[in-house]
Amino acid sequence: MSCPQFPSTFRSPAPRRSLLLASAGQRVLGALCVAGALWLLTAWALGAW
Repeated sequence: MSCPQFPSTFRSPAPRRSLLLASAGQRVLGALCVAGALWLLTAWALGAW
């Protein structure tokens, strides 16, 4: 399982920019996942009452 993004990021002339973008994307995705999970939990809790 090799991701093709890793060699391209290391070969790019500006790896810091790509790493920052990747970390920001992961943070945004994580926040969206957490928000979606909390919303589903609240919706299920309200529906269970």
